[in-house]
Amino acid sequence: MKNEYIPDNAKIVDIDELTSNTRLLTLKFLNESKQKNFNFIPGQFLQASLLRYGEVPIAIASSPYDRDKLQICVRKAGIVTTAIHNANEEEIIGIRGPYGNGFPLEIMKDNNLVLVAGGTGIAPIRSLIYYIIKNRKYFGDVHFLYGAKTPDDLLFRYEFKEWEKQIYLCLTVDKAD
Repeated sequence: MKNEYIPDNAKIVDIDELTSNTRLLTLKFLNESKQKNFNFIPGQFLQASLLRYGEVPIAIASSPYDRDKLQICVRKAGIVTTAIHNANEEEIIGIRGPYGNGFPLEIMKDNNLVLVAGGTGIAPIRSLIYYIIKNRKYFGDVHFLYGAKTPDDLLFRYEFKEWEKQIYLCLTVDKAD
């Protein structure tokens, strides 16, 4: 039996610069069996760690249906998140989890939904949106209100057009030119 306090090693296989201080890291577990059998519910989180820096909780941002990759959205905020944010492709980070209850998917089914997020709070919602799109027939109208400080701070902008084919998207910013 694996000790739940010992992290699994995952390699950073891709880095997407979302903003000047926020990156989307795509990870693959070094253990292929762990990769293939890793399950989570949208809304759950991981404990991500980097040797010499520590460990932080980070929401899972990827689709629960994509077993080939695991994605986390990391914003520079403190010592650990800055170290993980500054990591390069091929570097190894520790992963424990998933933790938390996730979103109440069964309660949400057959209902209209209003999803609201600001800033990096979009990360777990992104995972939920992937779930909803894959299971679209089980949900009524879905409205997603997402806000950020400026237009440049809106994360996952390149996905909005695809999402708008399935859900209503309303964007807002605090300050714009």
